[in-house]
Parts: sequence; C-alpha cells; structure tokens
Amino acid sequence: MKKFVAIFLVIAMTVALFGLMAFAEDTNIALGKNVEVEMTEGTGDPNMDVGFWDKNYLTDGIVPENETGVFNHLGWYAGTTTQDGINIALTIDLEAVAAVSKIDILPQKFLTGQSAPSDFTVAVSADGSNWDVVGEIKDNAGEKTEPFSFTAGKDARYVKVTVTKASAVADTSYFYSGFGEIEVYGTVKSDVVVDNTKKEVFTCEQGGIVWDGNYWLSNDTSTGRATVTNGIVINPSAAVEGIGVVNFWASNPNNTDNPSAAATIKISVYKYNKDYATSKAGGAVAEGAFTSAGDNNLNEAFDVEGTNCRIKSYNGTNTGIMIVPNTALEAGQYLIEIAETADTSAEPKDHYLVIPMTQEAWPNEKAAYYMNGEIDNGITTRIGVIFTDKGELLDVDLDLTTVDNPPETIDNPPETTGEEPETNVQTGDAAVAMFAVIAVLAMGAAVVFMKKKAF
Repeated sequence: MKKFVAIFLVIAMTVALFGLMAFAEDTNIALGKNVEVEMTEGTGDPNMDVGFWDKNYLTDGIVPENETGVFNHLGWYAGTTTQDGINIALTIDLEAVAAVSKIDILPQKFLTGQSAPSDFTVAVSADGSNWDVVGEIKDNAGEKTEPFSFTAGKDARYVKVTVTKASAVADTSYFYSGFGEIEVYGTVKSDVVVDNTKKEVFTCEQGGIVWDGNYWLSNDTSTGRATVTNGIVINPSAAVEGIGVVNFWASNPNNTDNPSAAATIKISVYKYNKDYATSKAGGAVAEGAFTSAGDNNLNEAFDVEGTNCRIKSYNGTNTGIMIVPNTALEAGQYLIEIAETADTSAEPKDHYLVIPMTQEAWPNEKAAYYMNGEIDNGITTRIGVIFTDKGELLDVDLDLTTVDNPPETIDNPPETTGEEPETNVQTGDAAVAMFAVIAVLAMGAAVVFMKKKAF
C-alpha cells in the first residue's frame, strides 16, 4: 500500500512539474519591454508617434478597437515613400536570456489589419549581434485578424522584426506599415543587470494626444486661453543635448472647413530652484519658438535659431519640436515650459495647440507636471530627453534648492492616488504558484513514504 502511495505521489509530482513548465512557457516576456526602431533603407518616418501610434505600444499589452472620437494606443505605424526597397527593424530587448518558444505578432484592429507589412522577417539573438531567423512572411495582403505566429525554440535576449516591404495601404505621402502588438512567449533563463541608461528617454512611454479643452494651449486672448502653460520638471542623470515633445497638434475646431491652423509653440528651459516661480525668475537657460504651418505638424522639418539654442523638429524626424542648447545641459533638475504665444492680430483667434499628454495618474517620480504654474497630478506630458551619450531620468525633488537660500515647502506637492495602474495579465502566475505548491508537497510526501519500510 505504501509503495502504491509513493508511486502515486511521484506521478503527481511529475505532472505538477510538467504543468509548471507548461504554464511558465505561456508567459509573454515582452510585456512592458522597450522597443527600438531603425530604418536603414528607404525614406519616411519609421515611427509615426502621433498619439495613436508609437513603437512602445507594441509591448503595452493592448490591441484596442479603433473607436471614433476615442484615443487609443493602436500600436506601431510607419510611413515610407515607396512600398519596396525599405528596411525597418523593430528590436525588443527582453532584458535577460530566455528560452523563447514562440512569437506572435498581432495586427492592428485599425483598418482590420490591412496595414500589416507585405514582407517581413522575425529573428532572435542572444547577444544582439548574431541573429537566427525564425520566420518570414511574403506577399501578405488584405484584411488580417489572426496573429502571425512563429515557433522559435531558441535561447535569446533580443527579438527583431524587419520590414522589407510595406503594405498596399497608402496615400499621397506614404505607404504604411503597422502592427498592433508583439508577444514573445518563453521562460527567463538568467537574470542580468540591466543598464537603464539610454541615448533617448521619456517621462512616460504611454503619453498621447488629449482631446480636452481644459488642457489645450491657445493663442486666443479673448477667452484667456492664451495664458495657459504646461510645465514639466525633470532630473536627467547626465549631460543633455536636446529636450522636446515628439509631436503636437495645431487645430482650428471652430471652423468646419478645417483650414490649416498655424500655431506658434514656445519652449523654454530653466534651471530648477525651489519652486516653479523661483525657477522662472532665475531666467531661461535657453528658449525659442516655431510657428507650425499645418494642422498636425506632420512632415514639417524645421531648424530655427533661438536664445542660446536652436529650435528643431524632434530628433531628426518631421514631427514634434525640440530645443537644442548651444552648450549641452549638465546633469541636474530643469523646468521645461511649453506655451503658445499670444496672437494680437485681428479676430477670430481660434487656434488651439495640443501636446502629447495623458490624464492618467503619475506613473512614477521621474517628472512633476504643472498647468499654469500649479501642480496638476491629473496629467502626464510626454517629454523626450536626448543625452549627449547615455543617461536616465532620476527621481525629481521639488524641494531642491540650487542656491544658498534655505529650501521652502512646496504649496501644492504631488498627490498619490494609492491605486495601481491597470494592466493586462498575460501570465499563468496563479496556476504556476498552484503547481509549485503541489510539486513541493508531493516531493516531500514521496520522500517520507520512500523512507518507510515497504511491505
């Protein structure tokens, strides 16, 4: 009888361990990981981060419906001037070597997946240099609702999707390529010390256009909207060569004919000292302005002179705006202020400037956000910081004094909601825990019974 029980427990233990392995392999280890994009062939925009799309929406765990009038993170989108002769690489760093079992690439629900590229390959690498191709798609066309699924069976830390031919979806400017999500399934084999420093970092990865008049900047002096400013305090760890927003939207909502809505966006950088007002009183380290010619700042490259800086389209793209100081900013805390300059010309003054924000609670302490000089923890503005080499954003200290005066208490300190952000669960955590407990108990019981004398 004891032999029977011991054998039964060994079988239970084996089943539990196999179950544990199976569930562990079902973990999407790409969730929340950083995505880099690079275009080495062709011309256009390899990452059209215009609010609805961004490279890091590929690993945010959601593939939403495209609802009219509702902002959604639809996924990644690229535009190229030709359909063929392109090479756009999307690379995910899993931050540790993993046994990768499969890779699923989900099409966007926008346009029913028709923007999925015609030709692309999927490759994995353990070191980021030597790549094994695990899948290839040729001549994809039409609507796509099911994932592109690839079996890997490789140890890898990096996953790269390389687009070599765009979809047939096109307009007068571009042929388009888009994915909704990239999921990488497997088990982590080794933990590594992750270098969090990067050439380019953001105050938040999920910022998008907010269609809320309370947060619009405007040149309309008749309504008082021209006084609205948006401020952000950041604390870069190393020397900075550029700061800005990846895109902005100039709109004329009061005109049904939808003409171009020129907007003058001004960006200023101050050394942070004690509070918002004191920082501004110290004078701008650098500032400048640019007048956008079109409705949405797309395909609008510019480079104009400012005070102690140049004002350019963001990081070599044809979108957004960035301030590039003549001398790199040293590490430390800075106040970035964005405004639309007042328009004193004839009526009507109905231009509105919208910049990338989200009305979610602050995701971290890497930045503090202000509206009209007052702390506003209901918004998050997506600010990009480009280092001269590499760096990261450190926690901000709003009580920091950069002169010899004693620190003062901030009147409106940031508030915390006490709520954790909602995420999509894509792991079998509960099941893994259950199987682990069963396995341990079964193993212990088996050892006890096997030590007993059999009859």
